[in-house]
Amino acid sequence: MLSAGYAAEASPESGIAPELLAKARAQGEVRVIVHLRVGAAGSAAIAAAQDAVLAELASTSYRRGRRYTAIPFMSLSASEAALRRLGESTNVLDVQEDRPSSALPSGEPAR
Repeated sequence: MLSAGYAAEASPESGIAPELLAKARAQGEVRVIVHLRVGAAGSAAIAAAQDAVLAELASTSYRRGRRYTAIPFMSLSASEAALRRLGESTNVLDVQEDRPSSALPSGEPAR
């Protein structure tokens, strides 16, 4: 399940929250959800946008997570350099930390 978010303002030089950059610097990488700019509807357009972003990250350190097919998002574990590149990309609308969602109350079935 996707659960992402941060309340901090983005860093003016990269478009990424300073706290997220600091976390990546301290830990080596941070899990993020990347919201992609997609010009057309459909899974082919989403895949093309994902490929473009991954090509932009080629000289940085990152680990690819999930590539979604029906929504314009992908998940990554990104270094500070990769986050900065994402923040500068015209193919990216937003980058937020990927945080675990809260557990379901006991007694409710998972869906």
